[in-house]
Amino acid sequence: MEGRVRTAGLLLDHQADVNVNSCQPIRMAVTGSDVVTLKMLLIKGRPDPTLMQDLLPLVPQTPLAVKLAMVESIINAAGQHQMDIAVLNDTLLDALRRPSQDQIERSLMPLVELLVTNGASVDAQRGKCFRLAAETGSLKLMELLISSMSDPTALSPAVKVSRKMGDPKSRRAFLFTLAKHGAKGREIDQALVDSIEEISFDEGLLQVLLSNADLEYLGGRPLIAAMQLPSASFVASIIDTGRTSRKVRLNAWQTLDEPGVKQRREKANLLLQAGIGQAGLDKALVQEVGGRRYPHIVKLLLDQKASCDYDGGKSLALAIRYHDSDILEQLVSNCSNHRTLQAMVPNASAVQEAQTRLRCLSLLIYGGATGRPLSQALLQEVEASEHRAPQVIQFLVDHGAEVDYLEGKSITFAISAPLDVDILKILVCTTAASRLMATLIPLALKHPQDVRLSLLQLLLSQDVDEVLLNEALVMMVSEGTTAQPTISLLLKHGASVDYDRAQAIKIAV
Repeated sequence: MEGRVRTAGLLLDHQADVNVNSCQPIRMAVTGSDVVTLKMLLIKGRPDPTLMQDLLPLVPQTPLAVKLAMVESIINAAGQHQMDIAVLNDTLLDALRRPSQDQIERSLMPLVELLVTNGASVDAQRGKCFRLAAETGSLKLMELLISSMSDPTALSPAVKVSRKMGDPKSRRAFLFTLAKHGAKGREIDQALVDSIEEISFDEGLLQVLLSNADLEYLGGRPLIAAMQLPSASFVASIIDTGRTSRKVRLNAWQTLDEPGVKQRREKANLLLQAGIGQAGLDKALVQEVGGRRYPHIVKLLLDQKASCDYDGGKSLALAIRYHDSDILEQLVSNCSNHRTLQAMVPNASAVQEAQTRLRCLSLLIYGGATGRPLSQALLQEVEASEHRAPQVIQFLVDHGAEVDYLEGKSITFAISAPLDVDILKILVCTTAASRLMATLIPLALKHPQDVRLSLLQLLLSQDVDEVLLNEALVMMVSEGTTAQPTISLLLKHGASVDYDRAQAIKIAV
């Protein structure tokens, strides 16, 4: 090689032209990785500056030390002539492809600085430089490129590579650096979600990612992921950005029921303070009552004016279904629509356990349920074969249930059955019952004597029209001597043998 260099030097001394055949001598030195010869040709040969940029693509990829020396010599030979930016960019990209780790700081980084100083753009080709730098795993190289960056969107490809790094420490360091310098887009959004979901997350990284991420990503996935963290602090950080929509906050609310959620009340309060909208509040109330686990959250929702009327009063219906009288009391006290409460009376009537049924009905009625639903509930209670409860019947009658509803169907059923005397007393001792005696007494008379007597004693304890007594007397006399105890009872209560021209006597004779 030394002989070749001396020969070349001698030829140059005798005016040999290095520009011959488009700088063929120089090209041969470049492709042969002959740095010494190249430098001599460029220094002594007075090459054409306009042809220097054509040499850069010929420079071998490795070793990087040789590439650095050659590129530097070629650029210096170009002098004041501005090289084509595209050529410089391609040279930069070539240099960044798969360098060995020991070459990065010693040769690659100086080469990058050299190219950038002379006009190469690190932002070229949609951030390909940053992607290649991330693939090297060298944070120093990445920082060097970032120092010359003008478009933060060029960082996105590097974020994708960084997210897949196997070493957690390197991954976090790269993501932090990229986000700190303005990286945005779907990769940053997903990086935030990934970082939240890590077992041992980095608070500093989360905060810098948060500043750049789109919090609407995948329906608010960052906030939803944050709901799973042990502390509510990062949920607060996300909400405090002011960049979450009501829809996203409502989506996050849906996760409160998940078993692993900690500091549930604090997180719920943060979501409610930020606002989930009226529809969101109403849906959340139904969800919370249906979840049957956190009564204090129900109170928070009601304090925010969640409506019990939503979906036909579904929250009330769920509280009744689950026999949760404490929750039902909260709901009723916040329900101003009496129609909604009335619509829940059948649900309460269907509860099997008597005391719970009574409790639910009483809450609805004290809350304002009135009218026909109470009468329907009374009829349902009377007709119930297995779960009939006198205390429920008494309560309904005391609070406005009408015994004569549907032509007195409840009391006529009670007499026809007949039901226990305690229930009969409740029904008979009402004003409405007196208006139904024309129906009730004939029903009582149809029973066998022992039952008939007890029923008549109960009915006759009320004000009964004289005509009804007399007609009952005539009917019993017609039965013969077997009805004697009933006849005696009727006579005792004022039935007259003279009625209808002594018809009873005529029948007896």
